[in-house]
Amino acid sequence: MTSGIRLFVVALMLLLAGCGYHLRGSDGEFKSLPPTFVRGGDLAAADLRQFLRTAGTDLVDDEAHAKLIVVVANVARERRVLSVGTLGRVQEYELIYSLTWYGDDSAGHHVLDEQVVKQSRNFSFDATDVSAKSNEEDYLFRDMQRNAVMQIVRRLQVADFSVSAQAPDQDQGDQTPPDESEEVTSTPDPASDEITAPEVEP
Repeated sequence: MTSGIRLFVVALMLLLAGCGYHLRGSDGEFKSLPPTFVRGGDLAAADLRQFLRTAGTDLVDDEAHAKLIVVVANVARERRVLSVGTLGRVQEYELIYSLTWYGDDSAGHHVLDEQVVKQSRNFSFDATDVSAKSNEEDYLFRDMQRNAVMQIVRRLQVADFSVSAQAPDQDQGDQTPPDESEEVTSTPDPASDEITAPEVEP
């Protein structure tokens, strides 16, 4: 077994052993959210739906019935060359995963400003072990996707939805906050990315 295959097998075992999303809070409980709709067709949006549903959130299938609409968009995967060997072959890549997201209330007002979440990993490449390296790359992108979803969850947990939780047909006036975009860039941090919550399938 080559070193590349061995590394991927170990990584896959770790993923299967701890693939449940966990959120560690002061009381160990996931804060209740208002009826929520997640808009987005990417796997990150699907992961977010699955986590919120498993955590007990009232996840609705129709935006008209939601008091909180979380929009996940502009999901992108990039691969940049970091180093090249003496024969001109790539030895290392930087993998970059990014998405943007924001939250609206039932009237279409921003209650959570748009944020850019960006994750990156360095990835050594071996042209003689392409299959294992391809699997390892997929695993790293999946891990970055998971961490990006967890950043959204952590932001939802500290947000105040007391105003947006009013009935959808109640006149709330123009409460749109200033349109600001915030970029959140993170690198792997085992202490902060480890989260305690209900188990879901990877």
